[in-house]
Amino acid sequence: MKIIWGAEFRSMGMPAAFQRPPLIVAGGVLPVFYLFLIGVTTLVALALGLVITRTRIGKIVRAAAVNPTMTSALGINTTLVYGGVFALGSLLAGLAGALAVPVRSLVAGMGFSILIESFIVTVIGGMGSVAGALVGALLIGLVRSFGSIGFPLFTDGLMFLFMTIILITRPSGLFGKEL
Repeated sequence: MKIIWGAEFRSMGMPAAFQRPPLIVAGGVLPVFYLFLIGVTTLVALALGLVITRTRIGKIVRAAAVNPTMTSALGINTTLVYGGVFALGSLLAGLAGALAVPVRSLVAGMGFSILIESFIVTVIGGMGSVAGALVGALLIGLVRSFGSIGFPLFTDGLMFLFMTIILITRPSGLFGKEL
């Protein structure tokens, strides 16, 4: 990417459809694009949750994650399952990047800043739990928001502190299964 587009920061700007005055919701200012982001992420989360919990493909993916040897013994190509899950994850990462572009600057490696928070969300929510990831993300968002008001220089530290408290009190995460 650096060879083709260079290493400098670029900005795409807000799409014309979202260049509207912000809405006032519960006394706070909410840009129209953020409402769109909330809607898209809610739809993606619901669709992903339904696919994982209610479809045959979701059962196969969960089975391959828990016991790949037995799943393979039942005649399911686990390599294909892993490849499909990787492709879906890549698609979701691309969607997240495309949705973040109007709000953030474009630069090679722009997703690295989110990796640590994703790790913390996974640890807090519990490995393998979609509901845990959702709750963990909401809790980390609240910790970041309140931390930026009360402790602006220690916001990242508060996230790690919160993760440490969760790990001490519940080592498998909020929704993780005990091993």
